[in-house]
Amino acid sequence: MAFVLKAGITLGLIALLLSQVPLDALAARFAEAAPSWILLSLVFFLLQYATAAWRWHLVLIGLGERPAFSWVWLVCYLGLFFNQALPSAIGGDAVRVWHAYRQGQPLSRAASGVLLDRAIGFLALFLLGVAALPLIWTLLPTEWLRWAPIACLLAAIGGLGGLACVGWLPQSWRDLMIVRSFVGLSRDTRMLAVSRQAFLSLLVSLLSALAGVAAFVALARALALPLDPFAAAALVPLLLTLSALPISLGGWGVREASAVLLFVPLGLSEADALALALAYGAATVITALPGGLALPFLKAEKTRQETEPKL
Repeated sequence: MAFVLKAGITLGLIALLLSQVPLDALAARFAEAAPSWILLSLVFFLLQYATAAWRWHLVLIGLGERPAFSWVWLVCYLGLFFNQALPSAIGGDAVRVWHAYRQGQPLSRAASGVLLDRAIGFLALFLLGVAALPLIWTLLPTEWLRWAPIACLLAAIGGLGGLACVGWLPQSWRDLMIVRSFVGLSRDTRMLAVSRQAFLSLLVSLLSALAGVAAFVALARALALPLDPFAAAALVPLLLTLSALPISLGGWGVREASAVLLFVPLGLSEADALALALAYGAATVITALPGGLALPFLKAEKTRQETEPKL
């Protein structure tokens, strides 16, 4: 049922958007795309994936785990494959949790590691968006576009702070079922926050966010679209946040609708905003496809660990 609903939302949004734009203008943008800029965007995508894996590795170390970076990279890439390349309701984060559990991490710790990795990733995106705001404040034509990155950053900081405080609630509150499920995550949040890896993971996450924005700008250049890089730094975090909502398949449909909502006020036509979002989605799929090759390597690594003599 979840898959059917997501597929319906995806197809419905894309069909609605295509009905609102001239298809000849959309086709013309793709026909004139510059291959060199497209290739550069793919490099930025791969850089974004590598730094995201590095961030998760640092988070796991901060939580007391010691996985090999090669294993982290393979699991991250496999998660991307499940996120983007398969018409499945299985998310890449669930894949990461499962493989972390199979690798020997307690299930609650495996889930905490993935959730905190996600949280730090979004926190870095919002920090980048707010940092770019002073440079493009006058270019944003509406108040909600100006304040949305700030609101998202404050919400992320408040959410992480509130999560860290759950473990300090009175015992009677912690016994409530809805609170009890967050106690372990709260403990892991505080554990990571006081570790050296917390600051390092945030720095690495900023690099990942910059790579993601650079990939978006490179695709805009490939399509000859007049997108200001600082405007992209402020608004792409909002685009990625909206497309990460688990209501469509791989973010398709939601990402395209969000691009029209965010970038048309900056002067792009609906066809151009849609073309840019479709190009971004296609590049994401292309770079995520090799992640499927990680599965046999992970199986081989699991077999090697099980057959390796214990000392």
